[in-house]
Amino acid sequence: MQQFSARSFLALICEAAQWHLAALLLLPPSTARKREIQSLLREVQDPALCKIAENWCNDPATEEYFRTVCPGGEVSLRAVSYLPLVSPGEMLATLEDFYDRTGYRNFTDEPPDHLAVLADCYAFLSLRAAYMLANERQDDFLSFIDLRNHLALQYFSPILSSLVEKLQNHQIPSLLATAEWMWSRVHSSKSDSSSLSS
Repeated sequence: MQQFSARSFLALICEAAQWHLAALLLLPPSTARKREIQSLLREVQDPALCKIAENWCNDPATEEYFRTVCPGGEVSLRAVSYLPLVSPGEMLATLEDFYDRTGYRNFTDEPPDHLAVLADCYAFLSLRAAYMLANERQDDFLSFIDLRNHLALQYFSPILSSLVEKLQNHQIPSLLATAEWMWSRVHSSKSDSSSLSS
């Protein structure tokens, strides 16, 4: 059990670093962000995500990013654009409440339903789960895994397939690759979560 828990702990730490990196790759390109991404690459062990980040750093496509995904652009990175049956105000209030209950603080200037904020919250919940696991707080560990899975099911699953489809027609390869990476991780994490908690 001790060895299994250590392996699960390390997997959660790696996952948190990966999701934080993915969150950074969804934000507008800047010199400061490039430095942060490059320093985080040392912590990430996913070769596909590292390749996406390296491509982003080499060609951040700043002008195309702002033209495509910023307010008024053709593609939105906000959940309100993909969940039309939910009141935007209610969704934002629900997310703010969720963040408050979990202790997450938005590190960006983006609204609470921005995909980068959701991805960073996923990273944060992975870190919290790792902490609970390391401190042998099994119920709290399972609670954070459940919260993380809820976030993935409620927001990522409905958003990412539509986002990937929309990004196919635009010239921001690293943004498309990041969305595709997230989509594949959300679907593979369903089986990973059950193995972590058993």
